[in-house]
Amino acid sequence: MKGTIFIIANVPNADVLIKTPGGAVISQGRAHDGDFDVDLSPGTYSVEVTAEKHQPFRSSVSVKMGKMESVRADLVPTTGSILIGPVEPGASVMLDGKELAHVQRTDNQIELQDVALGPHTIRITQPNFADWKGEVDLKAGEKKVVSPGFKRRIVNLTVRSEPGADVYVDDGYRGRVPEPGRLSLELEPGRHTIKAVKDDYNTSAETRDFTAGNAEPLVLALTRKTVSPEFADDFVDPEALNEIWQVNGGNWLVRSKRLLVRGPGLGLIRDKYYRDFILDLDIGFANGKGAVWVVRARDERNYYLFQLSSPNIFRSYISRNGELKLLRAVQFIPGLDLSRPGDQFHITVEARGSTIKHFISIVGAPRKDDPQLFSEISLPDNTLPGGTIGLGTKDGEETLIYSIIVRPIS
Repeated sequence: MKGTIFIIANVPNADVLIKTPGGAVISQGRAHDGDFDVDLSPGTYSVEVTAEKHQPFRSSVSVKMGKMESVRADLVPTTGSILIGPVEPGASVMLDGKELAHVQRTDNQIELQDVALGPHTIRITQPNFADWKGEVDLKAGEKKVVSPGFKRRIVNLTVRSEPGADVYVDDGYRGRVPEPGRLSLELEPGRHTIKAVKDDYNTSAETRDFTAGNAEPLVLALTRKTVSPEFADDFVDPEALNEIWQVNGGNWLVRSKRLLVRGPGLGLIRDKYYRDFILDLDIGFANGKGAVWVVRARDERNYYLFQLSSPNIFRSYISRNGELKLLRAVQFIPGLDLSRPGDQFHITVEARGSTIKHFISIVGAPRKDDPQLFSEISLPDNTLPGGTIGLGTKDGEETLIYSIIVRPIS
């Protein structure tokens, strides 16, 4: 003699209340996996389905004898959620001007749950990025995905130095100081070493901690270098090698008043500076491959390099910021044999302005035309007008150095 009301709710554990037209409650309970059914006498009833954080559902149902009446109760959420990412682990979020202390974090995302419907303002703060601000209009039950476009925080820095000076940040080239002596840079916050380098000037550098925003201008004053006096080394004292020479990576050995240059890299005379000069080298080919020397070296990455290869090739290079470029390769003097074991050679290098000449004579086998000019090169520009002198290897040479003398030309 009864009929059935079958309720299907979209919220698994929704509460169900069934009343008579007069308002008397005749059945109540909780849906199981969203389903609820009850047998009632024929008549008209009001159905109310409720769940937390959802708008109530209300409907009127007429029950007929022996019939089942289905009611679909689609409850509308009263909140939504916002998924934000990617963000850094230390990111903080403000919603409508209030910082949220409790948020759901997974990997590099943040989820804001149970957010009221409607428009909201989001502000995200991260240690290494500028704050991001955006607007979100949240609809019922929606999971809004927000992908902020973060910009890294920057330091605005003005470097004041000599016009024409090259500026490096942590050894990375950042530009040349223009007139009237100011270069604007953008840096990431943190500790940086800034240096200014210019030929004929002593390098100036400073290490400082920088915070985001406009930094106090950095003054890197440069002072002109003075030409060093005559230098000579005949390798009498093996203990003095590292005091006189800055050896970068090579495996040099001093023994029996001679220096064996071997291994990769260069060695530069410490704390010396020459513009125009005469360099005298007494050398021998320990493994028969040749010899390498360096002039006007600003540092271990900027210099002119010359390679004398047995039996008769002479190459000239320039290194700018560690990149070696061939300037010229020429055949050596016809008829002059450099391949005989045990021979000793006297090399003279004469540098005047942009012209560098090389002369050679064989010690123990002099010729009437000694010393013989075997190379004269005009440098392409005035990139390296001065610097120190060095020795080294390029293609596996092992060279004996008996003496070296550098005399400045006034």
